Amino acid sequence: MSDSSRLTVATLRGPGRPGGGRSGEGRVALLRAARELMAEKGSTRLTSKEVGERARVKPTLVNYYFGNRDGLLQAVISAIAQETATRLENAVLTRGSIEERLRAIVGAVLYGFVDEPYSARLLFEQVIFGNDEIQDRFVDEFGRAHINAIRSILDAGSADATLRRVDPALAVSAIGGVCTFLTLMMPLLGRVLDVVPLSLQGVDQMAESVTDLLLHGLIERSEVHT
Repeated sequence: MSDSSRLTVATLRGPGRPGGGRSGEGRVALLRAARELMAEKGSTRLTSKEVGERARVKPTLVNYYFGNRDGLLQAVISAIAQETATRLENAVLTRGSIEERLRAIVGAVLYGFVDEPYSARLLFEQVIFGNDEIQDRFVDEFGRAHINAIRSILDAGSADATLRRVDPALAVSAIGGVCTFLTLMMPLLGRVLDVVPLSLQGVDQMAESVTDLLLHGLIERSEVHT
């Protein structure tokens, strides 16, 4: 092959694009590999090299598709956020009482955290303490879906006098905070209170407990005044 032929092949790949893998396949493989590795060892020790090795592509594709390792982690968050938003949309369509509908929403959020335990910590590291651009992107991809889902329950509960009127921002913070912090605290709670680690089979039961606490607090129901 002549030198000019080699230049033509390189040009077709695009500037800076490493060889190996058809367009888009490498990106999908890297995202899948990153999620697998974080499920095994968390995100703090994740390297582009091992993600590339797990994905069976060149590690330089991490920089090509995502800019750097942090860009890859943010792409993982986006993928998880989109999946959670879809579950929330389905949860909003749940028929039944206000409590049953709220339980479905809490369950949708908890399911994602339990299915991928590293995601709660990743959320804090990359979003809560991230820059404005990252936070804005997260709000667009997930935050509004979360807020709208909870607000729909609050509005329905207020309309039929099942729930008293509360600040939607505080309600969203309370529900999201309980689900997130509960997941983060599980390793510690397991040591202190012998709590069984959350599993996908236990999500419904946990969602029921969280919903009961959110709706009724710590007061005996016989003592609650309407």
